[in-house]
Amino acid sequence: MSEWTDTLVPSPSAAGVSSLSDILVATRDVPQRFYLSRRACEGILRRAEKRGKALPPLLLEALRSAARSPMERTTEEG
Repeated sequence: MSEWTDTLVPSPSAAGVSSLSDILVATRDVPQRFYLSRRACEGILRRAEKRGKALPPLLLEALRSAARSPMERTTEEG
């Protein structure tokens, strides 16, 4: 068994099939270190637009919201 399945979630074969959104919705208490910074969100949006790639609507709105956020994670928080 890999270190990832031991620390994150059971493998799909052990617990049935799950989607990423199921896991994210079920996990409410996510450590700050796993959040994307405002700059990272801006970069994802910029690259998707430059490449003409359509992002899923919920992801697009989440990235736009995070890109507008005035709070920027600092290195001391991680």
